[in-house]
Amino acid sequence: MPDVLTALRTLIPSSAAGCLWLDSRGRPADFWLPQLSLTQRCQLATRLRGLGAMSVERTGESDIQRYLLEPGAFGHVLDIWLQRGQRADAVLLLFRSPSEKRFGRRERERAAQWLPLLSQLTAPERAVPVFRDSGTDGTLVIRHGLPQWSDAEADQLLQQRLRCCAGGGWLDIAPVAHCCNELAALIDGGGERAAPVERFMTVPGGRVWLRAARLSACGGRRDAAVSVTLREQIPTVLYLLRCLRDTTLSPAQQRIACRLAAGATREEVRRDCRIGAETMKTHLRQIRGRLHGQHAADLLSLIGV
Repeated sequence: MPDVLTALRTLIPSSAAGCLWLDSRGRPADFWLPQLSLTQRCQLATRLRGLGAMSVERTGESDIQRYLLEPGAFGHVLDIWLQRGQRADAVLLLFRSPSEKRFGRRERERAAQWLPLLSQLTAPERAVPVFRDSGTDGTLVIRHGLPQWSDAEADQLLQQRLRCCAGGGWLDIAPVAHCCNELAALIDGGGERAAPVERFMTVPGGRVWLRAARLSACGGRRDAAVSVTLREQIPTVLYLLRCLRDTTLSPAQQRIACRLAAGATREEVRRDCRIGAETMKTHLRQIRGRLHGQHAADLLSLIGV
């Protein structure tokens, strides 16, 4: 999700970006806006709890805006609804401060251009692998049920979000951290010879692979501490966004590449981008010529050019 928000803020200049996930009934289920303070996030979560079920509304013109503006120092908000079929799965949010220009027609049109790609984040599995390693691995050490040490990558993956509980209340919890504690408890309960345990945990924007194992002290003696390895795995479309960010492809060519990788045919992409057959051929030729370096072969395979 950080890559999606970063890409959005690049496409549409804004002060902050966030995401609100909805459950199967259209109610707020999970919220992430890291630029807000913890107090502001709690205030916002309290207000969102009163929203109830929400239906898909036209981008940039929803009642949710008045709930989002009050807790933070933001004067303008643009909301982008992601949906599968007739049901909304999430709302991407862009904010600007009161002193900045309002979001206008141009920004809404630009958001609409990227909507098919953004909606792939919640789309069902396609022929291409759904998840790929993002390259972010972290390590957390837990001793007697308490975190003893963690590296910067683990801290990033353990970042707290506000999540809606089954009973209807909001709590400030870290679901990934809770899962780490559960795995550490399994190792502790298995004694010194406990075998490593693994688990995949789905989170908004991807999933996290976790592996817990008993640490070894000097001389091979088993330590009381448990090491938990965390590996972030992201949807293929996000992997593609990360790689394309470091290329010289134009924004139009990046949109073409992402849509092809998401499973669209060349004819569908050409129609969606409103370009002719010759223009499409030119873009594909330039995409092949400009993609080089570490991820070139993988990218060309995903895009199918």
